[in-house]
Amino acid sequence: MLKDKNSKKSHFLHLYDRDTQLVKTVTNFIITGLLNGEAVILVATKEHLEAFRSHLNHLGFDTASALERSQLCILDAQETLAKFMVDGMPDKDLFLNHIGSFLDQKIAQFPAVRAYGEMVNVLMKGNNPKATLALEGLWNELSLTRDFSLLCGYHNGAFVSDKGGESLNQVCCSHDHIISADDIENSNEDLQKLLIQQFQYKTMLLQNEVAQRKTTERALRDIENDLLKVTTNAEIQNETLLENLSGALKISLSSILTSVDKLKTTKNDDISLLEIEKSARTLAAISSNLRSLQ
Repeated sequence: MLKDKNSKKSHFLHLYDRDTQLVKTVTNFIITGLLNGEAVILVATKEHLEAFRSHLNHLGFDTASALERSQLCILDAQETLAKFMVDGMPDKDLFLNHIGSFLDQKIAQFPAVRAYGEMVNVLMKGNNPKATLALEGLWNELSLTRDFSLLCGYHNGAFVSDKGGESLNQVCCSHDHIISADDIENSNEDLQKLLIQQFQYKTMLLQNEVAQRKTTERALRDIENDLLKVTTNAEIQNETLLENLSGALKISLSSILTSVDKLKTTKNDDISLLEIEKSARTLAAISSNLRSLQ
């Protein structure tokens, strides 16, 4: 397993002769990050991305799940380069806009972030050492304000035109640590598989817990909505009843007043008193209903 000197802020360099060496180094780098709960960003060619995925699957790692939860992020090296290269050189503002912003998103989501990049290798193989070193400089400048670890992969064949070795020397100086062949050959595949199994078991438990929480939250929301409906319906029914009682109250009061007026103008006191008594009883019933609504 690849051991980081400082996993949150390191700049690693891996020089390789064979793709099998690169695949082993990068998958070590990926597994270490994912097992630690970090976000892992891969910026590589399509061929290498497929090789990394194939080796992870061989080790039993569920890459689809890591991609789905955005812990593992895959970017095409050539397509990403095209977003910030201007006239054969990396543009700082465009680099910060695309790479810096993407890093910020991952830093906000995860406790730590690590990235593997071979855009520099693409530039070096394209016989553009000036752009290569400029891009390494932008990565280092980015690390001054953000915590992340970075692994850069270079094929030794990319330096065939570097006769004096000056570019290779500058590339080496722009990194904190160089991964040796011993680091690669001494990695234990069986241990990797065991750690991956443990990690994926913990991930399954976490996913089950999240799913259970979502189910509980949905049930609580349904209960809340039902209560709101019941309360709303009760309020509507009460408002309707109050309107009806208010109407009955007005009618009863009007009847009493009419009966009082009759008492003033007629000698048939018995009829008027009966009407008043009837209206008074109606008012008493209305009053009782009103009290029950309080």
